[in-house]
Amino acid sequence: MTRLKLARALAAPLPSTGAIEARTPDDGDRATLGEILYLAYLGGPDQEENDAIEGRAEIDRTMNGHYGPYLPAASFVTSDEEGVVGASLVVMHLEHVLLAHAVVHPRAQGRGLGAALVTKSLAALAAEGHREVLLAVHAESRAKGLYERLGFVRVP
Repeated sequence: MTRLKLARALAAPLPSTGAIEARTPDDGDRATLGEILYLAYLGGPDQEENDAIEGRAEIDRTMNGHYGPYLPAASFVTSDEEGVVGASLVVMHLEHVLLAHAVVHPRAQGRGLGAALVTKSLAALAAEGHREVLLAVHAESRAKGLYERLGFVRVP
């Protein structure tokens, strides 16, 4: 499967998305985020984790700096009446800001939460003076359309 690198200039106006309540993820969110990561990617081209335990390990790698320093000020989780349902996690990978994960629990997909979380991260990064954010996505992933709607474009 082909992985694409997408970028978004942070100087460009941010899209209008629905307002959500969100907060910075904390260590108590890690297990839930691992489950969400696993379930959100299940059966799709982005699936790399085979269960919630592997999902948790990936969340730990991300938040522990395996891919570069974790940026909690630009990372968010949102909840519904049943608990945390989505997250956007951002790291500094080499000299680039990287949207490492943007995931929404299947029960909460289709409500605009993914777009709102990513937009919230973009706004936080722009406020900190960052100029661009990168991400990687499989060409066959349905998330690719979301990222394109949010202004990400393919880069070599």
